[in-house]
Amino acid sequence: YDEPYSWSPDFPYFPLTDDSCNDTVSPVPPYDFGTSDDICTVASESSLFEHRLADTAIDWLDYFMNQSSYPNFFFAVGFYRPHLKWIVPLWAYERYANMSWTPLAQPSLPREIHNIAWSDEAAGSITLAGRRYENAGPFSQAFPDDVSNELRKGYYAAVTWMDSQLGRILERIKQVEDNTIIVVSSDHGY
Repeated sequence: YDEPYSWSPDFPYFPLTDDSCNDTVSPVPPYDFGTSDDICTVASESSLFEHRLADTAIDWLDYFMNQSSYPNFFFAVGFYRPHLKWIVPLWAYERYANMSWTPLAQPSLPREIHNIAWSDEAAGSITLAGRRYENAGPFSQAFPDDVSNELRKGYYAAVTWMDSQLGRILERIKQVEDNTIIVVSSDHGY
């Protein structure tokens, strides 16, 4: 982190700002319990990082596309969600609010698998409705079924939210360009 952002000489690097469940993003029910919760629904999507990033990406694309002769260029946009905390607009959560999933038949690792195959990096502990739940470990069910169900809702909502922002950028590209290669990548299993 001690080197300049050399890949963006003409445009400033868009810094990650981690949203939190507080008044700056106007949390609304069903999850509006404060900064400790790992799922948060908000009324205004325009305050969230992904929305601001998509707006900026669209502005940059417009800049390039409005040049009389724009060069070939590489353009990278890095969304943060669906990482925890799942801070999403209420509309994204509502798509899954009434869903429930069948509990896993095998909610833990099988005993014969080496414990190196397990990691609690993604969810060592979870806070919902102000209550903290600790991941029970590789050979026990990680979280109670009702908590796992809520986590799935939050995760699905976060994926839907990020997908909608990527969709905004892709729509803008489709309006102006038909000679574009688009690569979508992820840093891990999220």
